[in-house]
Amino acid sequence: MGVYQIFALLAAVLPSRVFSPDGTVFVRADLKRGWAATAAVVALVALFVAYVIVFDRAVLEAHPASVLAGLPLRFVNAVTKEGVRASFADELLVLAFAEALALGVFLFHLGALEPRVRRATIGFVAVALAAAALATPATDSGDPYFYVGLATLGAHAYAPPGAPFTGDLRAINAIWGTPVYASSYGPVWIALSALLVAPLGTLAAKLFAFKVLGLAAVIACAYLARRLGASPIVVAGIACNPALYVAYVAGAHNDLLAVDLVLAALLACRESVSLAFAAALAASLVKPTLAPIAMVAFAGVPSLRVRVGVSALLALVVAAIYAFDGGLLFHALTRTVGAFAHPMTPADAVLRVTLVAVAIASCVWIVLTGRVRSGTAWAPPAFGGAALPSYAIWGLPLALETAPVALVYLVTLPFLLFFQSTALPATNALDLTGEAFVATIIIVAAYRLRPRH
Repeated sequence: MGVYQIFALLAAVLPSRVFSPDGTVFVRADLKRGWAATAAVVALVALFVAYVIVFDRAVLEAHPASVLAGLPLRFVNAVTKEGVRASFADELLVLAFAEALALGVFLFHLGALEPRVRRATIGFVAVALAAAALATPATDSGDPYFYVGLATLGAHAYAPPGAPFTGDLRAINAIWGTPVYASSYGPVWIALSALLVAPLGTLAAKLFAFKVLGLAAVIACAYLARRLGASPIVVAGIACNPALYVAYVAGAHNDLLAVDLVLAALLACRESVSLAFAAALAASLVKPTLAPIAMVAFAGVPSLRVRVGVSALLALVVAAIYAFDGGLLFHALTRTVGAFAHPMTPADAVLRVTLVAVAIASCVWIVLTGRVRSGTAWAPPAFGGAALPSYAIWGLPLALETAPVALVYLVTLPFLLFFQSTALPATNALDLTGEAFVATIIIVAAYRLRPRH
């Protein structure tokens, strides 16, 4: 499709004033606007519930009941490339677009509510989305099963033994083979996940624990953003974002946890560069692709010499850890990328290479200047081996630098993550919507940048 990549490249080159809405975003209390916020709340929750129900139906149809028997979580199998019916994809497209619209209306009218009502409303939305995400039995991949397997293996996660798991954990081998794939995640993630599932006896409980961990990551993200000085509307955009609950609670992906550690590093850097380094290193040892993004933590360091020094040290330490034990982790990472990489058209390849260049340039810019160009927030997912939906959150630490960019980033997440989905087929409606979206962005940017006399 290339929609995400084109949007990311456009956002990187557009000046920040294009993202700024006309007038004040956080409007004063007003009864009419308050009703708009209330209606948006109802719509947002209803649309999210509808989305997870439709997705569950789509997964059930894509997999015969006999295949799903006994699996606590149903998913679209990325290994066998089983897909869902096109009509389901179109339904989900409409719902994803409507979710983004409802989120935008809610956020831009949030200031119409009295402070106490505002807090209660945000809490209600967050609890409702969390409940639906925790309850849904479907997800977009079998990654949570992989997490349980690696957590069970612990220190052997980078060289899994040939013997299958026992008991109900045999389902992991049915999905990921025997032996399972070696871990492509860092040792901090393996240690944390091992601690998480160790006290739990069943596969279902272990899987659910990762969903709870994802929910904790959403809450922590909103908290850290507020501590970093983000406005209440931006914090609400995190806490009430359906995309985060789909990807990191229902889907239990671990990306947001790593991003939280980068945000923690940003916060720690205000007190101690050493503490910031430790948090940035931890983020890099959850997912190696977060290492360059973690350098944003040092943007606030006044000295160029110190910024370059700690960034270089972070890169060296991460490289040394990933090369430890004969480079088992590095080889596992490259094997995983090779196993799940999809062939690209020449146009897709050009877009990807260009976006990688933008992502690298944005990280180098941070180190050399101590400034963050927040418009490049959509570029970091290019560091991933494949353009997966859960990677879209990697740019959040950059987006938070500028409130209008952060708002556009958060409001577009439900829609843009849909375009990154590997679980759903490309349809004519999806193609037309993507083209219309890109054209709209170009027209709006041209209008905002027009000469004014």
